[in-house]
Amino acid sequence: MRRLFGLFLSSVLLAACGGGGGGGGGSGGNPTDPTPPPETTLYVRASGSDDNNGTSPDSALRSVARATQRGVVAANQTILVGPGIYTGRADIAGVPTSEEAPLRIIADPSGSRTGDAPGEVVLDANGLGSAVRITNTTFVTIDGFTITGATGDDSTGVFVRSNATNATIRNCVINNGGSADGIRIQDSSDATIFNNLIFDNGRGVVISGSPAARVINNTIVNNRNFGISFAGASAENVASTDGTVLNNIVQASRSTINLQVDDGPPSALPGYVGDFNLVFAPTLGDQQQRTYRPTFLQAEHDVNEDAQFVNFAGDDFHLAETSPARDAGTSEIDDDLRNELFDRTTSSDDALDSAPPDLGYHFPVLDQQ
Repeated sequence: MRRLFGLFLSSVLLAACGGGGGGGGGSGGNPTDPTPPPETTLYVRASGSDDNNGTSPDSALRSVARATQRGVVAANQTILVGPGIYTGRADIAGVPTSEEAPLRIIADPSGSRTGDAPGEVVLDANGLGSAVRITNTTFVTIDGFTITGATGDDSTGVFVRSNATNATIRNCVINNGGSADGIRIQDSSDATIFNNLIFDNGRGVVISGSPAARVINNTIVNNRNFGISFAGASAENVASTDGTVLNNIVQASRSTINLQVDDGPPSALPGYVGDFNLVFAPTLGDQQQRTYRPTFLQAEHDVNEDAQFVNFAGDDFHLAETSPARDAGTSEIDDDLRNELFDRTTSSDDALDSAPPDLGYHFPVLDQQ
């Protein structure tokens, strides 16, 4: 249970913008076709219009919802989204993507690629059940957004479902401020949840009927129910086996249960690897007995102390200089992920991280925003 193994994660391709011609109207490629469709780029800006074709910053679309509609979105495409607030749902369904022809939806908070002034890139569900929903579409990456506004007990900020395998959710801040979950992966194997800040939701991360999920270097705090939950089996009786949980901070779940792996039947425990996590419930004296379910999930290199955020009450989750989460992680993660951490910071003074990595979410440094 405590052993580590090499993680072979699919590299995330952050394509440079401007190459590859027009993006609108592409039909994608057949995943069985050895020749992927041409790479394309779509632009979305707060100053754009959904009457545009989205093929350049000057002809940008106005909404991510429009960019992800059938007939607009395509396989082997990058959707670049400039600073601003985008309401509604990005609904990605049935796009014929593949490992060779993925779909990348990338926030550009610096504005350097979309031609905007710097600022947050916000996907606001505005009361809908989710801000991002991925259905039956493989190899989708969601990168760099602030995600909010999902409401209701059965809602979630990001919802990956129905064989949407190999989804990657990374570098996002997810805060719904209510009972909606942060991220839910359902009936979709091989998800990667990397370097997200997930706070004040119903449950932080829920993995249901989805084997081989990887949850790495996230800060998941102050959620109303579980922090991370490998939940019960799906309708097809598939358990969320072979999960990996490394380098996370999971703290102050109001249920006091921060990390839970369902024992079924069928059980999600086979193949589970979890270690190098800070798992802490401030109201408990005995961390093992209540904050881990089952209790033997507590691992050799776990930290069971307060993460010492700069300002927990003010939602500033940078790490104080004395934080036990500093230098407490493992470098035995995919090279691309580790290198990305070392280009970011957990410190309020913007000092870059270095080996061994700090636990939890790493913020972009100011000159990269």
